[in-house]
Formats: sequence, structure tokens, C-alpha cells
Amino acid sequence: MTDIVGLRVVLYLEHEITSLEEVLRQYFEIDEENSIDKRKPSDVQKVGYRSLHLICKLGKGRETLPEYLNIYDIPFELQIRTALEQAWAEIEHKQQYKSNSALPPDLQRRLNILSGNLELIDQELSRVVQEADLYNDRVGKNDASVLDDFLSTTSILSLSKKHLKSPNGKLISQHIPFSEEESDLLIHELSKFGILTVGQLDTLLDEFLKEDFSTFFWENLRFIGAVRMAMVWKNPDRFLREAYWGQYSFSDEEIQDLEDEFDLPGLLEKFRTAGVDFD
Repeated sequence: MTDIVGLRVVLYLEHEITSLEEVLRQYFEIDEENSIDKRKPSDVQKVGYRSLHLICKLGKGRETLPEYLNIYDIPFELQIRTALEQAWAEIEHKQQYKSNSALPPDLQRRLNILSGNLELIDQELSRVVQEADLYNDRVGKNDASVLDDFLSTTSILSLSKKHLKSPNGKLISQHIPFSEEESDLLIHELSKFGILTVGQLDTLLDEFLKEDFSTFFWENLRFIGAVRMAMVWKNPDRFLREAYWGQYSFSDEEIQDLEDEFDLPGLLEKFRTAGVDFD
């Protein structure tokens, strides 16, 4: 027997299988002869069961450890696949385990077509996630290709990571996480304020965070709060006229602190005149 016990690992994305395989090869001894990558069929015309099967041992590096003394050389199998591959395999297994004739030909053909479609979906899901990561990198590096893009939750999250600290090194605490609902609301507020693109928000935050604010200000600020304070700092009249409509409340102390921080005389009175809800 090539394995005494088997384990299955189900991942969401196809590219995660490659990453996991690299880790497993670092920590276990792999029986290459009996391992098989069933994601790579010998015949390109065929579709069907897809999974990475690794026959492993704990390895000789652990033979001197008392807890592994009697088991370091016992083989075990790891089956690694995506959630979609798992779904197909379970259905296929139930219908025709170890048989090529359990289903009539038309149903078998439909099952095979589904396998091919799921393989394409797996690949595309993986690409979307990988390209989203690349997009985050481009936003963080001020890549010209993204500066004119309209704001999204993805780009706001990337900018929150980029602007985690002000130039004077003070940390914006609680910068993440924020919900998609909060992000949607913030994008709407920014659009009313005239900030529509990644580049425009990045510029606003660059200018705002150059200010030398107090420690108190940073310790009590989330990233979304920092964006709103940047709008107040840039143009309090437009913020109150266009971007604020009572969607959250303030306290007298907060507005007074903002007035002092930004050197904006009369800010508290402007907020009161605008009918801001004070809690």
C-alpha cells in the first residue's frame, strides 16, 4: 500500500494549490513515483476528475524525535483540490465510482462538459483574485494606469494601507477593516465633494497628511474618518453643503477639536448653522 491514511485539503482558489504544494514539499518527504497531479491529464482531449495527490512521509529529519519514532516512515496521502473540484468529484463519485459505464452516454457527456466549465471558472476566479492583488500594488505605487479609475472598495482599501501613517510617523489607528457598506457610503460622499478617482483621493490624502496633527487626533481616528476630516480640512463649506446630510453624528467636542487642529475659526458655528446632528 502506498498510503495508510488519507487527508483532503479543499481550497477556494486554484493558485492556492501551488502555494500549498510548495509548503508541503518543504516540510514532508514526497514519494514522487506514487504521487500524481490529476489536474494535468495525459490526454488534452479529456476532462473530468482534477486533484493533486501527494504521497508523503514525515521524513527522516524527524526520526530522532521521540514523538515521531514509530511513525516517521509511514506513508499518508494528501488530496488537494478546489471547492469546485470537490463539488464535481463528490457528484461524479456518487454516480459512477470506479466505473466508466455507470451512466448512459448522454449523461456522462453532460457530466464531462460540466467538469470542463468548472475548470474554466476555477481558472478565472483565480485570475481575478491575483489581478486584484496586482491592482492593489499599482494603487499603492501611484501607477499612472490606475489614477483615473473611479473609486472602489478595492482602491480605498489599498489607499488606506498606503496612508496608514502620516509623514510625521503617527499611526492612524483602526484603519481597517471597514465594511463594504461604509465604503459605498464614503464613495458617495466623496463624489458629492468632487473626488471621483483614485488619483484625486490620493492627492487629497497626501496634502492632508502632511499637516502636523496632534497625537490625540490620530489615536481616535479610523481611516474612513481621516478621509472625512480631509474633506473638512480642504473645504468645510463644501463638505457641509454637498457631502454631509446627517448620515452620522458629531459631538461638540469633536468639532471644537477640528476647529483647533485645522485652525478653522468659526467651524463649530458653521456646523451648528448647517443643522449637524450633535450626539
